[in-house]
Amino acid sequence: MAVDAQDAGSQGALVRREKAKLRKVLRRFDLILFTACAIVGVESVAFAAQAGAQAITWLLISLVLFLVPYGMLVAELGSANRRGGVRPGR
Repeated sequence: MAVDAQDAGSQGALVRREKAKLRKVLRRFDLILFTACAIVGVESVAFAAQAGAQAITWLLISLVLFLVPYGMLVAELGSANRRGGVRPGR
């Protein structure tokens, strides 16, 4: 048991050193656009355009209704992770 605790401590120090090397490159707006592109895709926009302007309107409404709660979820998880509240499962 003492060996496991020692290994966990050394892994924690290694993780902290590796995290110190990382730079935050993507901003919130970038992540929102990546999510929107992953959800919508080029094919669904072309299909909606063929169906008419009504389909584009509903597509935009559904994106707003999905992305706002999704953004809140990502923000909450990000702040919990920054505080150390989220731990990976073993």
